[in-house]
Amino acid sequence: MNDLVGLSNLRRYILDPMSRCIGKTLENYCYYDVLEEEFVTTNNNGIDITAFQLELRFENAEPVFVSWENLEGWLQYSLCVSEKSFCNDVQKFVKRDENWKRLVGRRLKSFEVYGFIKNKSYPTTYYHEPHLLILKFDNDQVLGIGNFYMEEDFVPKFSFGDDIWIIFGWTSLKFCIDKLALERLN
Repeated sequence: MNDLVGLSNLRRYILDPMSRCIGKTLENYCYYDVLEEEFVTTNNNGIDITAFQLELRFENAEPVFVSWENLEGWLQYSLCVSEKSFCNDVQKFVKRDENWKRLVGRRLKSFEVYGFIKNKSYPTTYYHEPHLLILKFDNDQVLGIGNFYMEEDFVPKFSFGDDIWIIFGWTSLKFCIDKLALERLN
């Protein structure tokens, strides 16, 4: 039964909402955090970490909100995509930098989801649990969004967590996938 719940969750909370964005142009984005932009956790080398969620706005579409969520059938912190914000009364800002300049105005070609097909590390086994979403744009740029814990050295230690990592570029994405032994789910 967990297998069916996991597949249903994956479809409902990741695959379906992201599929509606394929072929659309990214128009804007917004970080949701405890503090203001000047205090964003960043390594200034392609990884930002925000406490709550990332909002993405695509042309002619409702915004999508990417965050961690607690859903039945998955571990306490799993990656989730929704058309409704997970947050109330927190700081939100648009971080202006070169990484985002390469993505805004570009069409979303496809996406990949990484996590665990079957996670045996806990007393209860969780299936098809996502922890990293990779968006591929028409200029061969990629954006990764993961839910890991904040790490001062920007090396993820756990494949889940209550922070959102915004990851630019294949080098950092492959490092996270390999470090956490994540599997492709779609």
